[in-house]
Parts: sequence; structure tokens; C-alpha cells
Amino acid sequence: MNSKNNLILMFFLLVSIALANPLVKNGMEFNWNYDINPQQYDVAKVAGHLYGDTVRIKLDGKVETITLLGVLSPDNPNVKPQYAHFSSKAAEFTKKLCPYNSTIYLTYDKTEKDKYNRRLACLWYKVNGQWVMHNLNLLANGYGSFSDTYFINEDYRDLFMLAEETAKTEKLGLWKKEVAKGDVEIVINSSSELVRIATVKYSGKPLFVEIKNVGPSETNLNGWFLLSVSSKRGFSFGNTLIRPYSSFKVYFGQEHLGEFYWEGDHIFNPEGDGVILYNQKGKQVSIYTWGY
Repeated sequence: MNSKNNLILMFFLLVSIALANPLVKNGMEFNWNYDINPQQYDVAKVAGHLYGDTVRIKLDGKVETITLLGVLSPDNPNVKPQYAHFSSKAAEFTKKLCPYNSTIYLTYDKTEKDKYNRRLACLWYKVNGQWVMHNLNLLANGYGSFSDTYFINEDYRDLFMLAEETAKTEKLGLWKKEVAKGDVEIVINSSSELVRIATVKYSGKPLFVEIKNVGPSETNLNGWFLLSVSSKRGFSFGNTLIRPYSSFKVYFGQEHLGEFYWEGDHIFNPEGDGVILYNQKGKQVSIYTWGY
């Protein structure tokens, strides 16, 4: 696509996006005004959610993981930390528009698998009879940043980059310059480990740290430990197995709940603090902070 055609495409897309009417699916409103549709596709069912840009699907009777081409959502471990405050909202966006057991449509590019052996795809669905590509939808509404890893199709590449720039201009989603204090939730996963801190319930009742395995293999957490940023108090795991795509909670505070309980008073400051997960080698795997 030459530079002249690029400028013409950008002009008409900017005008059409500015005049776009929102669509609604499962109570989630989003902007969409792209006249694109898949030519050849596989029909699949949603079998689960890992990140806003990574979904478990059932295709031909087999459950597998797909990574969405051209986009990184804020909850992805490879995302830049400054975008991570929007992680929970991006994940919810995908869950609403691609709910469990819903029908989706998959198209592919030249690169079939990523380095984790996950299928690479564009994910489509219909809203009021209109085709919507979720990869582009994440970018157009500020729920992800553009990524050219594995990306080949030049027409889509230009469209994705333009959608991201438009979302920045319109200050949509993660591109909003101001975030209300109550919405701040910074989740940074600092390595490629697939066991991570999913969330921390640091106020109200009950209080807990949730650990999640988003990978396909069972992991033994023997020797792993959690550390509070402020109090420097730790919680060590014994011979603890966490199954693929499962999670468990480590409770703390006055209520002694569940199998795992972190003893001690004032472990975290609810106004602003953090917790770090280390593996058995003492390497930082995941960090979750709030109020910073």
C-alpha cells in the first residue's frame, strides 16, 4: 500500500470513526464502524479466558489456546507496565464480547503458532448482523496496544495502527491521561512464567491474594513465596501443586479462611502497597501494586 493510498485510507477511516455509532453486546458498549468481514474461517466455541488478547477455544473437538494477532492487552505479561492499570477492564471487555461457549470465527495469517505453541488468529463475531474483528475492536476502543510480532498482512497492519492512533487521539480506554484513584490497579508480570498473581483483595472482607496458573502444565510451588512490599512479611509455599488454568487464594487479615492463610497483622496498607511472587530460585515472577 503506497503512501498516497495510506493517506486516503486514514482520512476516510478517521471520518468514519468520528461518526461511528456504538454497538452493544451483553451490556458492553463499544465503537465500531469498519466494513470488513472474514472470507474463509473456522467456526469455534469459547472455552475460557486467559488475557484480553488470549482466549481458550474449542475447535474440532479439541481445546486449545489462541493469541490474537496485532494486539497486546494490558493484562498480558509482555505489556508495558504503565498500561497495566487498565488490565481488569480489558479482560472484562473480552469476556463480555466473547463469553464462554459463544460462537466465534477464526481467520489466520502466514505465521501459524507463537513461541508458546499457541495458535495465532484474528477472532470474529457478529453483533446485530455486523461482522466485528475483536483484535481490531480492542485497539479501536483503547483496550490494547498495537503489536507487530508475527503480523504479516499489510492492509490489516495499517488499519490496526490507525485504530490505535485514533483511540489515543480520542483518549479512549488505557489512553486516558487521568485515572481516578479508585480505578488504579497496576499489575505487572515481570517474566514469562505462567503462574502469576491474578488479583489482590486488599480492602473489605475477605482479604486475599489470588494465584493463577494460566499455562497448560501443572506447577509445583514448593519453595515459592509471597512478599509484602511495605511490611516485608512473607508467605512461603510448601509442596503445593497448581493445576493448569486454575487458581487458589491465600487469605490474610482477621478471617482465617481456606487452606492457605498468611498470618500476621497489618501485612498490607490498603491505601497503597504491593505484593511480589518469587519462584523457588528467588526470581521475581509477578508483582501486583495498588495506589501507586
